[in-house]
Amino acid sequence: MVKWIDEDHWICENHFKSVRMYKSVGQCEGIGCTAVRPRKSVTVIREPYCSWFKCREDNGFRARARKGSKYCNDKCRKAFARHRYAEKKRRQKSKV
Repeated sequence: MVKWIDEDHWICENHFKSVRMYKSVGQCEGIGCTAVRPRKSVTVIREPYCSWFKCREDNGFRARARKGSKYCNDKCRKAFARHRYAEKKRRQKSKV
């Protein structure tokens, strides 16, 4: 099964880990897969992605967030918390 996930990317779900491709790619790049890019539909499925802006857990792309969470895993949640804390300390230091 193939579907659009945003304006510029589509995915092929015929694999254990869904393969994400740019809109310019016409056929799935998975080995032995014959799926082709779906036609552009009016409705695009918006799936929540990890809130950590440096997340690259899905083959170099942002991973989907877990159900009921803003993050894909605990690693991203903790990294974002460390980032926020460091930013808070920098701001406090610059005010003094």
